[in-house]
Amino acid sequence: MNRIPIDFGPSAGRPSRRIAWIVVAGAVAGMAGLAPRWMQAWSQLNAATDEHAIALSNRDGRALGAEPQELPLHVAAEQAVARLRMPWARMLVAVESAGGKDVTLLSLEPNATTGEVRIQAQAKDMPALIRYVRTVGAAPDFSAVQLESHQVQLQHAQQPIDGSIVARWTPQPSPPGPAASAAGSP
Repeated sequence: MNRIPIDFGPSAGRPSRRIAWIVVAGAVAGMAGLAPRWMQAWSQLNAATDEHAIALSNRDGRALGAEPQELPLHVAAEQAVARLRMPWARMLVAVESAGGKDVTLLSLEPNATTGEVRIQAQAKDMPALIRYVRTVGAAPDFSAVQLESHQVQLQHAQQPIDGSIVARWTPQPSPPGPAASAAGSP
């Protein structure tokens, strides 16, 4: 079997190393020209960061460099634990089951700090949306349920209605389960 030499391209058409070095030197010179601008932008960023830190320290009533008190950290930790203990799954089930086949849940935005829930839903028609608002309002964990806004989707053939609903969420205590009763017995 004879070997066949394969040439993947003419060597005369390839750029020389001299051209590659010229391109690299041009890139380095260009970056050297941008260095003063970069240093100026960096100092402006540091100054803005310092101003932001001063504004934040003045906003929460502490002097700059003062150590935060332990009481607010303790309160913040308790609030975080309380938010984690909230029965999120129960709220989601209540909101999803209220819709039936005529309403689709688009988004759910609970705010544990304020106890407010924003619900975005799409209904087949206006009566279905009103029924959904009433059903959510009848749930024991929700109060002050209001249809904040609605919009008919005219570009769709069925013309569904998108609704924005706001409700106050006050979770009711769960009845003690088997784990709670087992923990109380000796």
